Amino acid sequence: MYHQGKAFAVSADRQRGFLTLFREEWRRRGLTNPEVANRLGRSLSLVVKIKAGRTPLTGHLIDQLAEILEIDVIRAFFAVDILNEPMIYFDPVFLQS
Repeated sequence: MYHQGKAFAVSADRQRGFLTLFREEWRRRGLTNPEVANRLGRSLSLVVKIKAGRTPLTGHLIDQLAEILEIDVIRAFFAVDILNEPMIYFDPVFLQS
């Protein structure tokens, strides 16, 4: 996994980038908050806070969300960490790169 399951602090910019990416994938997959909570094994309350950006994303939580949303972690890394453009993750041209 991307963060090896470690619960370490993630910069605010990086959290925003991953949250943007996760929210969009969440929407595209048509997942409800209860479905995500169930898949994460977390409370619905926490999932609502995550989606609203009211709780910090740790490395471990980023890993878990990437896994349940089937995010390609290499593409996510480039979109969020290198390009600082999380929505480019969904660009068909970027997908083929």
